[in-house]
Amino acid sequence: MLNNLETEILVIGGGPAGCASAIELARHGRDVTIIDKTNFPRDKCCGDGLTTDALRILENMGLKPTSVSTWNNITNVIIHSPSGKLIELPLPTGRGEYAAIVPRSELDEQLLNLARDAGASIQTPIRFDDIKQLNEHVEVTTSNGERILARYVIAADGIWSSVRKSVGAGINNYRGDWHAFRQYFSRTGPEAQHLRVWFEPDLLPGYMW
Repeated sequence: MLNNLETEILVIGGGPAGCASAIELARHGRDVTIIDKTNFPRDKCCGDGLTTDALRILENMGLKPTSVSTWNNITNVIIHSPSGKLIELPLPTGRGEYAAIVPRSELDEQLLNLARDAGASIQTPIRFDDIKQLNEHVEVTTSNGERILARYVIAADGIWSSVRKSVGAGINNYRGDWHAFRQYFSRTGPEAQHLRVWFEPDLLPGYMW
């Protein structure tokens, strides 16, 4: 149980953004603590697809694909046009991966392990409740009444950030710009390395390429 924990930098949220912040800071010798409201591994709907930019960032953070048992490299992008035409676009080879599929439950757990290995302290499950600005520190209260004193706080608790709302920076009635759902299928052979994109006619009226 936490009892008036003190840390230089408190990161609220143990997802990719929070872990990236903690890893960079801890590797530069800062005292960093991550709290998250759930235990890991934990699943999230959004984010199984990794783009080229995301893969380069993960490389710089030190994440190795071999550390994730379900890592699936994508080699080809196949586009389905509204008229039924197929366009196949092979991704570059020999210069690293350009797209991959990784379940969030495994990706986030490995990133949290990297943050721990870098020297960050991990505290879960601890839910943020309130934040107060003091003279020299920020005081964060958790849902069980414990207090954490920090010199700095990084709010990495997602689009519905409780920290943002607590400091009055939330957007009234904001419901988000994107909504996601997913379903898993088992594929074998070369098809397992294909990313297929369908453009439906009702999404592109007048463009029947």
